[in-house]
This record gives sequence, C-alpha cells and structure tokens, in this order.
Amino acid sequence: METEVIMPTLGESVKTGMIMQWNKSEGSPVQKGESLFVVMTHKAAFEVDAPVSGILSKILVEKGTMVPVGKVIAYILQSDK
Repeated sequence: METEVIMPTLGESVKTGMIMQWNKSEGSPVQKGESLFVVMTHKAAFEVDAPVSGILSKILVEKGTMVPVGKVIAYILQSDK
C-alpha cells in the first residue's frame, strides 16, 4: 500500500513552503517519525517526519520548489506485513 506524503500545515497564515532538502532518496527505507525532509516557510525552517514506515518510493517535488500546503509531494510504499 502506498501512503501519500503531503505538505503539512505549518501555521494558520502559512499557505506554501519550499522544500529545502530531502533527508532520504527514492528507494531508501524510512521509519515512521524519522525526519524525511526540511521545509522553509516565510518564518522558519521545519523538519517533517515520515508519517509511516516503508520505502520512499517516489519524490514528486524536488528541493528548491515552492509547494502549497496539502499537496502530495511523495509516496511511501508500506510492506504488506
């Protein structure tokens, strides 16, 4: 099963964020709660954790890209275990 990774809400007035870096690459294993990427808003930078454990199967947004809150930015493939 694939889980969508979405750009999280980072504050009431924050409508977009810029992906500053991915801490994992496609095909890498990730653990729930592990830092997955860093996003910069007009106020600060935040580390965003993986919502589930699995394999980072697809990154849809490259670093340096401005992304609206709620947009799907990657997929994590969970095992069927």
